[in-house]
Amino acid sequence: MGNGYALVLTNEQMYELAQKTASYKERGLSHEQSFQEIERTFKTFAIPLPLLYREQKKHPHMSKFYKASIAVRKSVRRNPDNKIIRD
Repeated sequence: MGNGYALVLTNEQMYELAQKTASYKERGLSHEQSFQEIERTFKTFAIPLPLLYREQKKHPHMSKFYKASIAVRKSVRRNPDNKIIRD
């Protein structure tokens, strides 16, 4: 969210991804293969916020999701625990 994307995964889909990630060794996958599964999922279900903004202008029923996405983005960016620590 902090990077300008919204994920359009249902709770069930997110849970499934979490289960797959947690069990990657049991499934015989390497760390890199597990990461690729996560990356594929995010590439499939991530929407750039500017695109979401344009779409919610055309489809007002999407405005609630857009506004919630912006609120989450602000929350992530403003959280002091999410600051980059410099040497």
